[in-house]
This record gives sequence, C-alpha cells and structure tokens, in this order.
Amino acid sequence: MKFINFSIGISNYLLNYLTALTDDAYKRGYDWVVELETDIDFANKPIDTISLKKWGHFDGKGHTIYNVVLNEGQTGLFSNLEGISTGKDSFSNLTLDGVKVNAPAGKTAGALVGSTNASLTNITVKNAQVTTGKYAGSIAGRASVVVNCKAINCVVSIPEDGEKTVGGLGGYLVVDGKGTGNPCYAENNVVENVQVSGPFNVGGMFGQAQGSSDKLVLRNNTVKNTTVTYYEDVAAGAAGSDVSSGELAARIVGDVEFGDNTLEGNTITK
Repeated sequence: MKFINFSIGISNYLLNYLTALTDDAYKRGYDWVVELETDIDFANKPIDTISLKKWGHFDGKGHTIYNVVLNEGQTGLFSNLEGISTGKDSFSNLTLDGVKVNAPAGKTAGALVGSTNASLTNITVKNAQVTTGKYAGSIAGRASVVVNCKAINCVVSIPEDGEKTVGGLGGYLVVDGKGTGNPCYAENNVVENVQVSGPFNVGGMFGQAQGSSDKLVLRNNTVKNTTVTYYEDVAAGAAGSDVSSGELAARIVGDVEFGDNTLEGNTITK
C-alpha cells in the first residue's frame, strides 16, 4: 500500500490546501494520511466545507478545532467522504468545539461531515448547533461505523416543515449497501446533554439504524440527560416503519443487534 502523509501545523489556512493535496494523492493512486499537529481556532469566521478525496485518513492526534462557522448551505467541516467500502477511509482522534452548521433542505448534515462510510473513531463534538432538512446528527448526518465518539452539549434539529431522521450523534446509521460484507456498527459512544428535535424518526443517538445482509450492531452506547422532541405522531406499523421517537434509536430497519446500551435521565417530548 502506498501512502502520502501531510502534517498540518498552526495556520488554519493550511487546511484550505487539503483539497488539492488529497486530490493529487488520489489521482496518483496513493492513500493519503493527514495528521493535525496542533489545535486550530477558526475564531467564528465563516468558512466553506473542506473537500477531501477518498482513500484517506484524517488523524487529529488528540487536537481540537474550535469555533467553526460554516457558510450558509454547507453540510459539515469536511465534505462527504464515501470510500469504495465501509471503513476504507477514516476520521479519528479529533475534537470539534463550537461548530455551527445551517444546511439547506434535503441535505444531510453534521458538525464533522454530512455523509460518510468512513470509520469515525475517537471523535468528540461539543457545543455544536446543526440544522438541516434531512438526516442530521452532531457528528454526521449519515454514517456506517462510529466507535468511541461523543456528542456533548449540542443542539441538533430538523424544522417542523423539514423531512425526518435526526439523532444526537448521527441521523442515519446504515450499512453502505456496497455488498462488501464489511461490518457496520456503533460501539462505546456517548451522547450527553444534547437537544434533538425533528418531525419524526427522532432518536437520542440515531434517528434511524438500518441493517441488511450485513448486520448492524449497536453496543455499549450511552445516552444521558438528553431531550428528544418530535413534532408528528406516527402510528405504529410494520417492523421497520417510521416512528415518532426513541431514546437510543428511533426507526429500526433490518438486521440490527443491540447489547448493553445505557439510557439515563432522558426526556421524550412532543
């Protein structure tokens, strides 16, 4: 396997070059690795989403990116990253503190990324505000592998006239459908003091969890002191149908395995 490593230092302007750097690596047939060497503060100056090419790994090395305000219509700090298979790409070891995302109707949004099948590991999002019209989460609107991640003191919402599927950590946890047989799961994650609201399919951790021929697993997760607010009553239907809300995940579709999840001090309201 061929890799190109990029180290990003103290200037937030260097992040603007990641699009060109990762694009060049992709065109040359290399996997890329970006390692953050220090904390970065965007000082609430509006920015556009940072575009990354697939076949790569962003490692925050335990650092924090502060005070990110995305320009109107952007869907996350990083662009949607959809690799050739689940977990091929990754985001890891990063904290985002103070992120504002206001995405348009019909878009999938999260503080880190709108939609991805990359592995999300050791990602913490604090004090984020995420609003969009479809699939919203503190970290990602749509994801497949989420491990050791946290959402703390965040507000995630879809307006009453929006669509559905919003969660405290991620909107839509789903097997990517690429037929690779790779596992999709959410393990050892924490949602604490988060406000989640939307029309229906509103969950403390995920709005919807969906398995298929590849089983999806939700295990050892914690949702604590979180408020789930739904706007529409949805009558109980067949397994896998839409629902109003749920403490861990609202709508459950297909082959999903649950185990040792903790739900404590949460409130579901209309």
